[in-house]
Amino acid sequence: MARRGAEDGYGDEWHPQFTASARVLASMRAAANEARIQMQNEELLTAILNELRAIRSVLSNRSTPAAAPATQPAAQSKDIPQPTEIVADPGSVEVHFGKNAGTPLRSLGAKSVEWYAQEPEPRLGKNGKPFPPRPEDVRLRNAARQLVHGNRGTLAAGSKVTLVTETLTEEVPF
Repeated sequence: MARRGAEDGYGDEWHPQFTASARVLASMRAAANEARIQMQNEELLTAILNELRAIRSVLSNRSTPAAAPATQPAAQSKDIPQPTEIVADPGSVEVHFGKNAGTPLRSLGAKSVEWYAQEPEPRLGKNGKPFPPRPEDVRLRNAARQLVHGNRGTLAAGSKVTLVTETLTEEVPF
């Protein structure tokens, strides 16, 4: 009478006394190893679950919110600086690079204009010093900042500019 598997409570050493077949012994070793791995996996998953529960409880007990609400225009104005110079018609400034190349700022969505208004990471030379910004980049950034702050009503006093609408002055000879 040969017993199979590790569920009988005896280790692998006990089985060879009753079973001499190499195939049966290999099968029993594989089953015992698989049972050990399954127990280790269950222990690992239980430990991960406990850790996730602890993280969730810490996050739910926070007294301060993780992010500021998006409805506060004063908080939004802090992440986009004021323009350094005023552009006469900021909506007509065209994007000169990327997928929106040749598109005027007035044709873009609010998120795209805000992206162009943000301060970019400086481009560094081989010596580690940043390159000076290109004039077209500065003009685009200032126009986008002017549009963003103008729409929010947070444009700095003294830099208020009325948006110029396109006027058609065609002279038709009669």
